[in-house]
Amino acid sequence: MPKKDRTNPRQAAEQPNPTGGRDSTGAGSSKDDPSPDQPKAPPPAPRPKGEAAPASGTDQHSITELLAIHDQPEKRQFAGSGDTEPQAPLHYRVVNVGEGNEMVIYGYCWSWWRAMLSTLVTILSGGLFIMAFYWRPEWYMKCFCYPCNLQDAEYVLMKTTDEFQEWHRQKVKFMYLKYSPQTDRKDKEALEDVDEFSLLRKNISFTGIQIRYLEHQSIRYIWDPNKRSFIVLRGLEQNVSCSDLHKKYLDGLVYQESQNRKLIYGPNIIAVQVPPYWKLLGKEILNPFYAFQAFSVILWFVEAYYPYAVAIIVMSICSIALSLYTARKQYTMLHEMVQSHNSTRVTVLRKGSASEIISSSELVPGDVIIIPQQEMILPCDVVLMNGAVVVNESMLTGESVPVTKTPLPDICEAGNYNDPIFRLEDYKRHVLFCGTLIIQVRPYEHYAKAVVIRTGFLTTKGQLVRSILFPRPVDFKLFRDAKRFVVCLVLAAVVGFVYTIIISSIRGEPIPEILLKAFDVITIVVPPALPAAVTVGVVYAQRRLKRRGIYCISPHRINLCGQLDLVCFDKTGTLTENGMDLFGVVRAKNKNFVYSNEDLKMQVFNEDEVLAAMATCHSLTLASSQTTLQGDPLDLTIFRATNWVLEEMISQARRVKRANPLIIVKPTRNITSDTSTTSLICRFRSGIGILRQFPFSSALQRMTVIAKNLDEQSLVAYCKGAPETIVKLCTKESVPDDFLEVMESFTQCGYRVIGLAFREFKGALKESDIKNVNREFVEQNMTFTGLVILENKLKKVTSMVFSELLKAEIRVVMITGDSTLTAIQVAKESGMIGLTERIIRVKAKLPTAASEATVTWRTVTPFHREELRGSPQPGPLSGATPKHPKPRIHFVIDGPSLSVIEDKFPELLPKVTLYGTVFARMSPDMKTKLIKCLQSLDYVVGMCGDGANDCGALKTAHVGISLSQLEASVASPFTSKLPTIECVPILIKEGRAALVTSFCAFKYMALYSMIQYVSVLILYYISSNLGNWEFLYEDLFITSAIAITMSRNKAYEHLVSHRPNANLVSPQLLLSVLMHIALCSTFQMLGFLLVQIQPWYNPWDQGARACASNNTFYGTPLPHPRNNSGILFNMQWKISNYVNTTVFFVSVFQYITIAFVFSMGKPFRKPISTNYLFLAVLVILYLFTLFLMLFPSSNLDTFFEFVCIPYIWRIYILLMVVGHFALSVFLEEVLTNNHRLWNWLSRMNCPSASLVKHKRLHQELQDDPCWPPHTTLTSHKATVQ
Repeated sequence: MPKKDRTNPRQAAEQPNPTGGRDSTGAGSSKDDPSPDQPKAPPPAPRPKGEAAPASGTDQHSITELLAIHDQPEKRQFAGSGDTEPQAPLHYRVVNVGEGNEMVIYGYCWSWWRAMLSTLVTILSGGLFIMAFYWRPEWYMKCFCYPCNLQDAEYVLMKTTDEFQEWHRQKVKFMYLKYSPQTDRKDKEALEDVDEFSLLRKNISFTGIQIRYLEHQSIRYIWDPNKRSFIVLRGLEQNVSCSDLHKKYLDGLVYQESQNRKLIYGPNIIAVQVPPYWKLLGKEILNPFYAFQAFSVILWFVEAYYPYAVAIIVMSICSIALSLYTARKQYTMLHEMVQSHNSTRVTVLRKGSASEIISSSELVPGDVIIIPQQEMILPCDVVLMNGAVVVNESMLTGESVPVTKTPLPDICEAGNYNDPIFRLEDYKRHVLFCGTLIIQVRPYEHYAKAVVIRTGFLTTKGQLVRSILFPRPVDFKLFRDAKRFVVCLVLAAVVGFVYTIIISSIRGEPIPEILLKAFDVITIVVPPALPAAVTVGVVYAQRRLKRRGIYCISPHRINLCGQLDLVCFDKTGTLTENGMDLFGVVRAKNKNFVYSNEDLKMQVFNEDEVLAAMATCHSLTLASSQTTLQGDPLDLTIFRATNWVLEEMISQARRVKRANPLIIVKPTRNITSDTSTTSLICRFRSGIGILRQFPFSSALQRMTVIAKNLDEQSLVAYCKGAPETIVKLCTKESVPDDFLEVMESFTQCGYRVIGLAFREFKGALKESDIKNVNREFVEQNMTFTGLVILENKLKKVTSMVFSELLKAEIRVVMITGDSTLTAIQVAKESGMIGLTERIIRVKAKLPTAASEATVTWRTVTPFHREELRGSPQPGPLSGATPKHPKPRIHFVIDGPSLSVIEDKFPELLPKVTLYGTVFARMSPDMKTKLIKCLQSLDYVVGMCGDGANDCGALKTAHVGISLSQLEASVASPFTSKLPTIECVPILIKEGRAALVTSFCAFKYMALYSMIQYVSVLILYYISSNLGNWEFLYEDLFITSAIAITMSRNKAYEHLVSHRPNANLVSPQLLLSVLMHIALCSTFQMLGFLLVQIQPWYNPWDQGARACASNNTFYGTPLPHPRNNSGILFNMQWKISNYVNTTVFFVSVFQYITIAFVFSMGKPFRKPISTNYLFLAVLVILYLFTLFLMLFPSSNLDTFFEFVCIPYIWRIYILLMVVGHFALSVFLEEVLTNNHRLWNWLSRMNCPSASLVKHKRLHQELQDDPCWPPHTTLTSHKATVQ
């Protein structure tokens, strides 16, 4: 659905004028502002006499008027009418419509009186509003500025339209074009049709024109007066044709034009400024967490709570210093990573003058550079115009395999006048990206030329750096739930605040003391250390992962690993070994396959064209040593099997301007001297020259080369790729009748099969036309020549990992570009599909003139119900299993069929993906779409891959795991040093442990605050409070030590079938917290009530007289003296009393008990006995607190402000502690952590609503007798064409 149909501010901003009229700026008319996808509007109606002509895009004066349109009035009169044309609202516009960074831009102008008033309020608030304005830019703009038309705006307020609704503010800046290119009218008009950016296209040739722009996150937005909006500045990668790049840019730009573009685009640098420490400090201290800490510390200093206040200050300083050091280090590393390309020297061609050597920072889109022969890192994105270049794109793709880039074909020169628009995604094989390493240059002429299409942060590397500098917010459910939980704590704090004021007022306490006590309640209920305590478990998990060779650039995603219920795997290099072995070659001759099962591998030397295709159809290159071959492992295996050699003729290509062979492959001497094979290879004695390469494309599933037999001087094209793709390019007369049977006989055994074909041009192609011939012409009417059979062995750990994941009821899916039957065999061998489980192959076909679109279902293996009942593989779709579940089935589908189902049968797509286990022949885009479809079923999806084809899926998945150790790992949250998938269960285990640890830490911090909250409220009731050293012992020595060490529990070594609770506000967790709060409050109240009925109790006995006599065990009864007002006398002794001492001991043991209960190990963490440091802390705290209670010391009692209580009461307190411990363990283990009990309750209360989408759908299909559809005999017909 078009974006303008949404019911948001964009709707008003983009809809045409209601009257259908056309205003002077064209903002309300679709005719003046057509989108690229809309047809051109019809010619305008004749204008009434006397009406001015509209502004022309080629008229200098009218353009100047158009740029100054903001000086014109906003209303105009209709010709022949007195009505005023309504204007579209100009206060805001939507930019980047339909893209990931879509925003609404609002215009504002500075208001002096608002600024003065807001500054005064900020000063009176003590600077509190500074933090509010920092975190709420929209508040700042509304307080300091007033809304205005966007064309008059001095400042803009930017709001993202995604679910995060982020706000940003920027200042509008100005620039002036200085030069006018010395070109005639014809050249100027030619240049106007090149650039997509309308302002640059219309005004680049004019002098002294003011241009308004703004910069946001290193991207420039230019004011377009025609559209009355800011539009993002782009390079030459959009809306420019391939022929334009050849004709209008191949000679370079004139100097003046390059200077104008440099002004508009800015320098070609990826500037990563390392901010000074004072700026980082400012950002850090404006964090609300530190603001709340500052408030708490000030309050504690006022209350003379100096020890803890100083301790918090020291810890905060250390935390801030560590954060500043880490942030500065990251900025420095990123700065050093991108700085190298900012200072490169390049040779640039200038139109009408000689070439010049300039700094790469001066490059602009449209410049033509010469690719140097030596190795260099490209400073910008360029499209190759001639020659061939071998590059290493590991920085972008994660694959260190060299990639050959070919020149952009000149379509018109080749005789094809259907000139296509240059689109970067369609012509990637011709583009050299910024940051890639040039390994080798093969020029067709004197040198290789390339046109700059993007510079700076517009480049691919720049976008990668931007994603690091300005990461997109991630909506982690844990953080959302944590905010809700904090809100609940704040509400409890408000209740305590009101309670304190009421109680203290009744007691007649002074107002300052009442306020101090009330605000102190807030600092108790909302502990400042809460965020740190929640994230410490993730920090420990990240360290453990790093020790095991798994690196993480997004630590918060570790918790998501614990929620994974489905993991997708690439096949080649991930489940199987990287290298391949040649099993054999099957040649095709006279519509028959000719091979011998006994010596299949030697068939490689029995057919000339098979041998030639294997030797030429590859993208191999020689390393700088000229002795070592580099390239794709598959190409290396096939080429080495021919026993030929590869030579590069770069020096010869430099001297001659015709398409001489750049690469020559020829037999080795030992083969040519062998009399048994000389007759077979005599045609290629001088070798074969490779004149042009069409690199392998994942979307096309093939690669092609144009070669020349140096003995016969004939041109031949060789093609290699997926057999079913190759067959479609071949004539029917050359394809054996039993092609499918032979191919499937190998793929069913797990072999990888590659098809070969060739075409002899016989005069249909001239050598001079090779440079510009298109691929479609070359890859037609080919002759099928044979199959190459490769063996790709399964990695040893693959089966063990799948067995572990399936036992844990984690669904595993294979997504591969290989053939369907090969993928099925690998799935069987790895244990992904049980040997007795049913496999259904789903095949979809597009509609034709004679038939509708259909989906067929065919059983791949025999299906026996008796065998399936005893299947050893557990069903990963369990969770809502009916009484009589259907046997486990697996769907197998290829990429083209999945695309047909997505387009023609959308109602089947969720069902197919729900049961799909093997997805074959999947392109990179299809992999990404499949991940999104699985996520739409409420799966938490992981993706494990190792190559460039997996980058999109790795980014899209909740948890992306890259097995590549190269720089492209930044595209994936996790990078494993281990080259196998054993990192997946490790991540899941650590994720589960981290998730449980985070929840336990949160529960503990909540209980800690509520326990102290109850203690303080009880003591406030009698106008008492905890002493400073009592607070310090609880806050620092107990809680801080426990919070740091309790998160050190390691992950459990086994995966269990159920997952940890991922909802912080779930009934299970809330009930746990509420039950423990109630239990702790009950025992504190029990101690408070029981101590007051003791015969020796005196409300204000600071002299410890209850145990002063000889009878220290039972105590001595004492009178309760009161004054005339009825208020206890000795009001100065507000700390040392029996209630204080009793409540303190009871609450301290509760802190320790709760920490022990929440740190129980299985099934997601190792037992508490393995966390030695935490266990030592608990034992020390227990023993020391017992010593304080059972073995009183006058010095310690004075230090902590205890009173001496009878020994029998100390025993009663110990009994209360033991009772609380027993009940806490019972509640947590028997009720809260009883997984079966909660599952039963959820099914009893709401059996369907409690399930996520994929489980509900699975339950529905289990109850559907018509699912799955009947196989083989019937097909599913499309209802909508």
